[in-house]
Amino acid sequence: MARAHTNSANLKMRPVWAEVDLRALAHNLRAIRDFVNPAGEKRKTPRKVLSIVKGNGYGHGGPQVAKSLERAGSDWFGVTCTEEGIAVRKAGVRKPILVLTSFVAGEEPRMLQNDLTAVIHRCEQLQALDRAAARFGKRKKVSFHLKIDSGMNRLGIATSDVDCFARQLAKCKHLQLGGIFTHFASSEVFSNTRTGEQTCQQEERFHAALERLRALGVETSRGFIGADKIGLACAGNSSRVAAMAGLDLPIESHVLQAMVSEPVKPVLDTVVTSGAIHFYVSQSDKGELVMGGDLDGFNSYAQRGGLRIIEHVVEAETVLRGYWIDGIGHFVKRGGEIGVLRRVHFICGDDRGLAGTSEQFG
Repeated sequence: MARAHTNSANLKMRPVWAEVDLRALAHNLRAIRDFVNPAGEKRKTPRKVLSIVKGNGYGHGGPQVAKSLERAGSDWFGVTCTEEGIAVRKAGVRKPILVLTSFVAGEEPRMLQNDLTAVIHRCEQLQALDRAAARFGKRKKVSFHLKIDSGMNRLGIATSDVDCFARQLAKCKHLQLGGIFTHFASSEVFSNTRTGEQTCQQEERFHAALERLRALGVETSRGFIGADKIGLACAGNSSRVAAMAGLDLPIESHVLQAMVSEPVKPVLDTVVTSGAIHFYVSQSDKGELVMGGDLDGFNSYAQRGGLRIIEHVVEAETVLRGYWIDGIGHFVKRGGEIGVLRRVHFICGDDRGLAGTSEQFG
């Protein structure tokens, strides 16, 4: 017994091991992927899976597990710190690696040199990462992820700091926001319990933060608008729409009057505009003539223009109808009496008709 005790004292490792079944690991990944991408759901691109291998794969060998999961089709990997990310990268993993706890001052170059994706938890981290990206970034812009603190109160930008984040990011010319996430305290609990209520509250805060970021970033289907001046065109309720983008009106609000006529026989197969008389007109498939005029020069929150603007639109339409398009696309003046449409309908506001008049052309 004494001899055995001496041998155990000389051991450099604890007498315990874990056997990891890589086939079971791959099976679990497929099961998760199938769950988040139901067979009956139609999506242009499937949802991706990020495999967490932090803490040395929770003691199961982070680099080895990551390499196996990459072969099985994992899209991303999550690690605790820069050192763990470098170890996974040295194991030969090429897929993106997210450093969940971000970086400490001075680690930025090593992160970028090993192609690791940083997580931003505080607004002041943006400037440090942007400086490193300008110097060590391999691409035009370095992608990073943002963590929102939706209520767990551990790491992440508070929902009240979203505006600060957007302002700071606008100054960073070498960074690109690649993803946003949060951490639920009990992600599997959505039941009608105290814990479930907390999860639902976190979800609501997270989605509210996303909506605010979209508004502040002026995100479109083609990406973010990077412009010093932006024109907002909306059919009324301009104050509410502007508030979604964090703008307090009044700045300048002008009415652009547009009208739609009753259906008539096809006369236009294109959009006709005239800079001389500030007018445009086109015809819908149903036959309605859609027409409009210049901006009202007076600031107004009204949803329809004043009488002067309405008269201008109708007069311009009358003048333009004194011409017709020949076979090669030119306008040719014709004689005769040109009648204004008997009734027009406003796109916004009420639809009371406008009495027609007529104009004589020689």
